[in-house]
Amino acid sequence: MVSVLLIGDTSWLEFRPCIRLLADMRGVRVRRRPALVAAADAPNEHDLVMILQRYPGEHRVDDLERLRSAQPLARFVAILGSWCEGEGRSGEPLPGTLRYYWHQWMSSARDQLRLLRTGKNRAWSLPPTATDEDLVLAEADTVTATKGLQAENPAAERSAPLLLVMSRDYSAFESLRSAAGLWGMRAEWRRLAAGLQSLPDATTALVIDVERDGELSPRRLGRLQTEAGGKAPVPIVLLLGFPRLHDVRRYLRAGATAVLSKPYALRDLERILLPRLCNDAA
Repeated sequence: MVSVLLIGDTSWLEFRPCIRLLADMRGVRVRRRPALVAAADAPNEHDLVMILQRYPGEHRVDDLERLRSAQPLARFVAILGSWCEGEGRSGEPLPGTLRYYWHQWMSSARDQLRLLRTGKNRAWSLPPTATDEDLVLAEADTVTATKGLQAENPAAERSAPLLLVMSRDYSAFESLRSAAGLWGMRAEWRRLAAGLQSLPDATTALVIDVERDGELSPRRLGRLQTEAGGKAPVPIVLLLGFPRLHDVRRYLRAGATAVLSKPYALRDLERILLPRLCNDAA
């Protein structure tokens, strides 16, 4: 059982998906407090302290340090709303906390909590002095690297499941092509600016890197799924910079499987793509 102390305004619209996920998780017990000051009386038995932060400066560092003294063994994670974008440059981030924007945390929360419950969570076991770079490296260690056969067998590459990548910039494709090899997939690139054509029949999954607002409308995305005919639609993952809640909802309604924020963790993308890869192999 993972004991979570949840602090902050749980009615804030961006945080509601996070609250629902916690409520649906088996083996997770949640105790709520409206603010850091109000959490001082919480029992010293929590594995995780989650701080919901709507805007920079909402929580005082002094209150955080007092709570940390009362919860010395807990991991501290800050879940940030959109108003906190750029806080690292123009504000004072809460020290000693692992920081996730709400959309980043949603993509990995189930695995993070499951690993925490089994004592195997590398990222959330980092010390309070860990940096964002330390967090990325800890999560990168969990990426699967046992399925890549392409370098040893070119014929296997030609018959491997196809990961289609659409982006404006070729460099976005190059990073995903390397990851696809680890997952036993081959990758092809199409320029997003050329429009969304019908997908090749061999497509197993589609990743679309969106650089600019308005570059991809939900209506254009929806046409890809409606043109699939009788076949099951392929999973479509969108990569967006600082997506807003309404963006995520619109793209999911249009047929996207998931929306990940940039910079994204390969482990989050793997979590979405590999189950489909296993199903196709079966």
